[in-house]
Amino acid sequence: MLKSAIEKIKENGGRVTSARKNILDLILASKVPVSAVDILNSLKKRKLHFNKTTIYREINFLTKIGFVRPLYLTSGIVHYESNLLPHHHHLICTKCKKIEEIDCFLDEEKVNKKIEKSGFKLENHILEFHGVCRTCAQN
Repeated sequence: MLKSAIEKIKENGGRVTSARKNILDLILASKVPVSAVDILNSLKKRKLHFNKTTIYREINFLTKIGFVRPLYLTSGIVHYESNLLPHHHHLICTKCKKIEEIDCFLDEEKVNKKIEKSGFKLENHILEFHGVCRTCAQN
């Protein structure tokens, strides 16, 4: 996947910088959406030091070319994940802030038809579930 992402960067006139390659690698390897701060901290653990401005600039570029999508899962914090992932939703713990993917078995075709029928032009949607995870509920 990293190889195809690098090709997409080149197709969009971008350079494959060390920061871009490492950010891509982190986003692809992550099983959950990550914030810019998560990315910065992960890079520091790898002994790679980029400033915050570089991280945000690279995330914006990756979003602009359609490789990364922003998610607004918690108040005031934008998370990011690969656009290569299949459509899914998230469970968000309001106590520990843990985020998990969940497969929802909604009849999306039926929902889309209802929306279409109303004359509304759907561009995107967000369906996330907020509550308390099993670990926090037991404490």
